[in-house]
Amino acid sequence: MEAFLGTPIRFEEQIMGIIYLSKDPGEPPFTIEDEKALIVLASACATALSNTLNFERVKQANAELESKVAERTHELNLTNRQLKTREIELELINEELVSANRAKDQFLANTSHELRTPLNAIIGFSELLSDVRAGELSAKQHRYVGHVHNSGKRLLTIINDLLDISKIEAGMMEIHETSFNPVQFGQQVAAELTPLARAKDIELNLLTPAEKNLNIQADRDKLHQVLVNLIGNAIKFTPDGGHVDVEIELEGDVQHGSESTLSCHIQDNGIGIAAEDQEKIFLPFTQSSGGLDRAHGGTGLGLSLAKRMVELLGGSITLKSEPATGSTFSITLPVVVTEGDVAFVNNAANAQMVYQGQFEHAPTEEVIPDRGPHPLIMIVDENRQRAAKAEEMFSSEGYQVMHSDIANVEAAASSTSPFLIVLGILDNTESTYDRIQLLKRSSTTNRTPTILMSGDADTPRFSTGGTISQIDKGMQRNDLLEMVSHYGKHIAPVPSAPSVLVVDDDASVREYLKETLAPEGYHILLASNGAEGVRLAIEREPDLIILDLMMPGMTGFDVVDKLREHPSACDIPVVIFTAKDLTREEALMLGHDVERILIKGLSKKADVLHQLHKLELLYPLQAKLVDIKLGCFNQRYMQRRLDHEIARSVRYSHNFSLIAWEMDGYDGYCKDHGKRWGLAALKATVLTVQSIIRRGDVLARLDESSFVLLLPGISVEEASRVAEKIRLRISHQRLPLPETQAGKLTASIGGIASGEGHDTSELMGILKQRLAIAIDEGGNRTVMED
Repeated sequence: MEAFLGTPIRFEEQIMGIIYLSKDPGEPPFTIEDEKALIVLASACATALSNTLNFERVKQANAELESKVAERTHELNLTNRQLKTREIELELINEELVSANRAKDQFLANTSHELRTPLNAIIGFSELLSDVRAGELSAKQHRYVGHVHNSGKRLLTIINDLLDISKIEAGMMEIHETSFNPVQFGQQVAAELTPLARAKDIELNLLTPAEKNLNIQADRDKLHQVLVNLIGNAIKFTPDGGHVDVEIELEGDVQHGSESTLSCHIQDNGIGIAAEDQEKIFLPFTQSSGGLDRAHGGTGLGLSLAKRMVELLGGSITLKSEPATGSTFSITLPVVVTEGDVAFVNNAANAQMVYQGQFEHAPTEEVIPDRGPHPLIMIVDENRQRAAKAEEMFSSEGYQVMHSDIANVEAAASSTSPFLIVLGILDNTESTYDRIQLLKRSSTTNRTPTILMSGDADTPRFSTGGTISQIDKGMQRNDLLEMVSHYGKHIAPVPSAPSVLVVDDDASVREYLKETLAPEGYHILLASNGAEGVRLAIEREPDLIILDLMMPGMTGFDVVDKLREHPSACDIPVVIFTAKDLTREEALMLGHDVERILIKGLSKKADVLHQLHKLELLYPLQAKLVDIKLGCFNQRYMQRRLDHEIARSVRYSHNFSLIAWEMDGYDGYCKDHGKRWGLAALKATVLTVQSIIRRGDVLARLDESSFVLLLPGISVEEASRVAEKIRLRISHQRLPLPETQAGKLTASIGGIASGEGHDTSELMGILKQRLAIAIDEGGNRTVMED
């Protein structure tokens, strides 16, 4: 090799090879141009080699990428399949959870129903047994029945606490806010617990906000349950003779629509709670140490439930306590202040204390009321042995018997309305005649049949003395009783007694409601299932329906839906009487189709009757509380309304007055002109009185020719002016008579103010006494005081 020319193949500082040229000996040497050409060729080779290497790298990278993409795609497909499988599994789990939640809801509902229904029977029938109308009990039996009743209520309280705890844990406890007055609410709670405090000689003090017309928006029922629990505990753990102070106050802005804080403090001077026990007493089934669990009993659920309920409402509960000094529980609760209005208070005046296979349809049962007990027979006889023998004879046949002397027979007959008077014959025939004439002259007894009794205690004999057809002297006992029985059967029953349809699959509940309502004079229809209830509601059109919700086949909800579709049955008031706790959705589903909801076990006999009486006031025409002939209310309505007004008077210090009047000489007026024109005179008088009284006043007919007027919010002085106006208008009124004649009547009036009596019976008794004074003084006058 003669000559050598070479250069590296370089690309971006990277040597990729070498290129060289050589010449054999004898050939000319390389020139500068050869060197330049070689450099250019080396550069071109470098570029070509670089491109080739890059292409291979890209190809390899693409292969690797495709491999990775394929691997990732496979992994993604596998993950997607796993996610889809997991999604299905979660869907199945969710369905199981929903099903389990429904099962828990159903369990709570069924548990509530199955536990409360028999407890309702235990509590209800023990109440009925305690009623003297069910028969006399010995002192021991009465004590035993009281133990059964109290134990049933205690067990019901425990069951309700357990169910409430379960509902809170399951997230099923719902909040139902209403507007109520905190002052009256506090007064109601204190009134409920006063008897418990009084039994231990504990002073229960209540301090409420100074502003008494403010309302707040909160869950009233839950707050009521919490306060009753805390105050009840304070009384329970305070020794006899101690005190419990309850303070309710509103803090912050108390303007309408503003957010405020309701604070409740319950302080006692009881046994106190040790510091190490103050946290655990809020745990379920836990009580403080120091012997409280044995000395005072209890399940340990009350405080736990109270704490959870307060927290559910967005509030808090705290405790300050020292042993042997006392405890203070404090509740703070966010509320919204609303406009205060006594009219919207949630029935505080009427609050009652509450401590708290195959299905075979029973046949429809009907209970038709008569006049209550057997008709009353009055015996007027100074011969005590003969009178006792007559009483024995009539009582053995089921009649009620009372005794009176001749001087008091008119007053006694006026208050008791006997259907028959048995008058003992005296040895002096003239005196006996005078007695008969005395009975005939009295407007109270002249229409009452009278029979005479002679003989002695061994052989009393009876003969005619009044309006009963001729009785042969010495009539045999069986003949006499047959005659009396026949006459008694034809005494007019209570006019058109209100009818109540009870629909419940539980025989004990039907029996309880029957025994509760029948003595009150209701006409009872009993249906053991929903279908039978719908049929009776449509066919018989009762005045009121008491309905259970949880029944096999057709539920209470189905019954309400069926009644809603019927043109006449849709207007029948419905009261739900159930052991089921209604959810918000169920309550909304019932909507306005039901009037009241009573919970079995929690609702006592008095609650059931109270709701029926309230409904009668809402539906007076359906409840047969209106005197159709005269266009005013009847005595039953006045009884219901007066009970209500007395409760309002006690609770809110609302005064009212009563005016009663008797049409003077009405019997003689009817004798002269006939019953038809006597009724026309009463109708004209009623229209006259209605034209001068206010819309809210209540006019009712007491008996054939006497009336009573309720004047709410009227003092006795104002009532006296109203009474005089009525007396003058009646005395100057021209009453309708045939042709061009005009009749005249006057009225004797008595009046009374609400503060003069404690209950309806006492008020009416005083009112009748004053009316009697006005009559005895000659009539056409007003007596407003004794």
